[in-house]
Amino acid sequence: MKKIILCMMLLVLTDSRFAHAAVGVMDGPINCAHQEWGSFAGNCKSFFYKDFVSQRQISLHGTHVSSIINGKRIGVYKGARVVGYQMFYMHGTRGPYTWLGDNRVGNITLEESAIIHGYHHMGVTVFNQSYGRGAGWTPAKAVQLWNKYNKVTFTRAAGNSGVSLQVSGGRIPDNVIMVGAVDGNNKRTPWSNYPGERYKHDFVMAPGIVRGADEHNGYIVMMGTSMAAPYVAGVVAELHDRYPQYRRNPKATKRVILITATDLGAPGVDAEYGYGLVNRNKAVLTLGKKVYTPPVVVPDRKAPHVTIGHDRFAMQFVPGVDGELGIPNMRYSFNDELSLNYLDGEVPALQFHKKGLTLSLAYSKVEDQPEVYYSPMLSAGVNYFKEWDISKTSQLAFDAEIPMFTFDGYASWDDDRIDYAETPTYRMMLKWKGTFN
Repeated sequence: MKKIILCMMLLVLTDSRFAHAAVGVMDGPINCAHQEWGSFAGNCKSFFYKDFVSQRQISLHGTHVSSIINGKRIGVYKGARVVGYQMFYMHGTRGPYTWLGDNRVGNITLEESAIIHGYHHMGVTVFNQSYGRGAGWTPAKAVQLWNKYNKVTFTRAAGNSGVSLQVSGGRIPDNVIMVGAVDGNNKRTPWSNYPGERYKHDFVMAPGIVRGADEHNGYIVMMGTSMAAPYVAGVVAELHDRYPQYRRNPKATKRVILITATDLGAPGVDAEYGYGLVNRNKAVLTLGKKVYTPPVVVPDRKAPHVTIGHDRFAMQFVPGVDGELGIPNMRYSFNDELSLNYLDGEVPALQFHKKGLTLSLAYSKVEDQPEVYYSPMLSAGVNYFKEWDISKTSQLAFDAEIPMFTFDGYASWDDDRIDYAETPTYRMMLKWKGTFN
């Protein structure tokens, strides 16, 4: 067989690059001209293998799955990009299908080449796999790929045979989320596979009867775990977009999706529903709470500075770690005891200093994000430092840090709300330093 070439219709970008998270859709080819993308057509790309598929095809399944992720009217997260990789040859837009993924490009399969291209060149951080083999059986080669490319998240449709999952090798890696389907009443559909006791800690549910785009320019209701998996992929894309530090941390991403799911079935994690129904709002809000770090109140640092002013008011420019000067490096001194400055170059704080005591009141706000409102937060803290000379060569010092965080802040989205409450961490140290003769 001659070499199979991936036909790309755009420039390959470098890794510095992508403003929005991308979902790799390994499926039938997508109709990116559908009205669901329309003027946002740049959010949909569909690649095919030119030497194996002579001309561009489209499929109902791939288009429908992709529209669930980021369709501008019906998508879970409209800010995402979808990058399609054709895994099936289409004998008609609705099938039958011929699997292409096992064909080889040099020493790797087309399935693996899609992962490589998406990861390295398109900014893909989550791949959706709405396909499988047999009655709930996941083959060893799928597990091998998941383990090999463990820097990306995979959402995998559990299958539609109504049976318990079986995975070759017995373990689902930390970067893979298995997804089952529920109906409109949040009950497992009779055809959805379920995790069983062995895989319940890798499993969530999502809507499996979904209205989405058809392969032409209309809409259709389809059912299957194929529809549930992209719903979860859309939520993952939103997490990766709002919190880019999670893009290359699939284990943490998976954990957030699991622990924020709405419990279904028997209380707790169970063999039929796993963790329960994926909860987009709670996942975003909970992650927002976890990544927020209250300002740390510390004693004033001595540093080279320039002072401009008179006896009662002065401004200091304290160079940053790279020697830069700017507003966050400024300190405004109203008198010898009271000043306004920036903690860690970011958080504005009013500070009072007297005889080793530092009292700080800091103001902070989580970065604004569309659809999510974060209220301002205030924190207060006290530092005290006192040093005594014991002899000419030794000193004893008492250093205390008492952060008193009091937050009136909260994050909210629709009817969901999380109030911020931090437990103070007290630190007190008695230090001796000196030399021995």
